[in-house]
Amino acid sequence: APHPCRALLRQTTAIALPILRAFATQLKEPLILMLLLSALLSLFLGNRSDAVSIALALVIVGLVAAVQEYRSERALEKLGDLVPPTCTVMRDGSARGGVEA
Repeated sequence: APHPCRALLRQTTAIALPILRAFATQLKEPLILMLLLSALLSLFLGNRSDAVSIALALVIVGLVAAVQEYRSERALEKLGDLVPPTCTVMRDGSARGGVEA
């Protein structure tokens, strides 16, 4: 039997990787890049507290957006499972079943 830790690791990885990918995508947004640049500039100018505040805000906003994106993708997948792949249609006055939706 597989070790319980391996199953937990698989489950955690299945959730964490899409969230991390979405987080990386968030970091490519122009506004996020501008804020990241301002954090680096603040650090360069010696305003460490400003740099840390901006960086912390970026991490929080990015993670929240990434988690929301992950949840919405999962919800869309579940909705797709509810829609049947075929349907019944009326053509020339008669019903035809098994037509792809």
